[in-house]
Amino acid sequence: MLKIGDFSKLSPPAAHLRSPHAPRLTAGGLMICLTGLTFTGQAGIIGHTILMGGAVMADIFIRALPKYAPDLIVLLGLYLLLLGRWKKQGRRRVLVYTVFSVYMLGVLWVTVLPVLSMPGIHHAYAPMVLEPFRDLRLGYGNAERQVFLNVLMTVPFGILWPVVRRGKAGVFRTVGAAFLLSLCIELVQPLMPTARMSDITDLICNTAGGLIGYGLYRPWKKALGCWM
Repeated sequence: MLKIGDFSKLSPPAAHLRSPHAPRLTAGGLMICLTGLTFTGQAGIIGHTILMGGAVMADIFIRALPKYAPDLIVLLGLYLLLLGRWKKQGRRRVLVYTVFSVYMLGVLWVTVLPVLSMPGIHHAYAPMVLEPFRDLRLGYGNAERQVFLNVLMTVPFGILWPVVRRGKAGVFRTVGAAFLLSLCIELVQPLMPTARMSDITDLICNTAGGLIGYGLYRPWKKALGCWM
């Protein structure tokens, strides 16, 4: 007669039920599972952060759009005017010019725009700061970040300009063009209604960015030949 709770006689030992081929969860397997769960959680957090950042940037763009709208309309009209000439050179050239135009719009967006929505200059012209890396040396604000962003801004220029020029722009012409672009921006910025400061550090960093961009373009010159 079985006593209540004595179930060992109703079923064979667990050892007899286990298949000799059944997988066992080892310590290493447990660590792999936990690591996978951890990375899955981190990926979710990163994805959520990216989405939140994108939403914030979209909100900033929408709020700023009315201020930039007049400039964007003029630039769009200029693009459409040039598009007719570009189409005669084929679809690939249209794509090259369009990518370069979008890039240049981004450069103007972060450097001199808006212009038309803020007419009138109500401040004195501030000359360029001629002491290289002054803010970085004195530890002003986010000087390191500004140096990095100014270098990064013209890296695409160093890549795209030789393609736009059909391979006729070597390293000196490309770097020279990046220098002239930066110089024009720095000379115009103090004239803008936003009264942005002109700094030789930006000129140096933008020129360096053009050189880095050309260095990235050079190994792919032959591969990009079909776009020239």
